Amino acid sequence: MTADRWAGPVEPERSADADPPLADRATSSVELLWDLVFVFAVTQVTTLLAERTGWERFGEAMLALAIVWWAWSAFVWVSNAFPADSLALRGYLLTCTLLIFIVGLALPHAFGANGLLFAGAYTAVRLVHLKMYIDASAQGRAAREAITLFAVTSLAGMALLLGGALVSGWPRGVVDGRHRDRLRRTGVADA
Repeated sequence: MTADRWAGPVEPERSADADPPLADRATSSVELLWDLVFVFAVTQVTTLLAERTGWERFGEAMLALAIVWWAWSAFVWVSNAFPADSLALRGYLLTCTLLIFIVGLALPHAFGANGLLFAGAYTAVRLVHLKMYIDASAQGRAAREAITLFAVTSLAGMALLLGGALVSGWPRGVVDGRHRDRLRRTGVADA
């Protein structure tokens, strides 16, 4: 039995009319820092969950995780629409690195005392993200129609997030169930 040497990955055969393969894009140190701060924000979701366990808290943690993941995945896509050495990309990423760090710091109390800080910083991240999409579209790297629909849904989501952070007292108690017993006594909760 002889040992064959591995010659590395085999390139798939391409037809003559196929697009040329995309060039590899190197990851910059700014992008790695940005990823690391997102990892910090994700770990803060576990802090949120560890403070108080229960199904309600689990739901809040999953919502927070989805929000952070949504921002990360959208940034990955739009960052690939920019050249790796783009100064604009570095500026956007550094700005959002700071904002996501604030989101991560506020996350353990995002459904309480730090709700507005969390929602405000996250909204700023999403606004920078939309600006990046607009820039990519202006440079011909993204479809303007898709970005318009995405912008509408993103703005609606940000409005709901900020609205939820601003609501306090009795209305928030209705939503999270703290006033359920009082409403049952009046017959409103049973309707």
